[in-house]
Amino acid sequence: MEYLNRNMRYINIFGIHVYVNKQPKSIVISNRNDSSKVTQLVIKGAIKVSYVTLCQ
Repeated sequence: MEYLNRNMRYINIFGIHVYVNKQPKSIVISNRNDSSKVTQLVIKGAIKVSYVTLCQ
């Protein structure tokens, strides 16, 4: 787990980049190959999860 900046943590799981932003309580899971499709979900009304899926 690396710190990108003061408010964001970075995890690399099986080639998937997971960014945990501690201020807005959001988790961004992005495929590093593509960032064209972004989907947002609300989990338990507290954590917003945004994940980027590969669009091919």
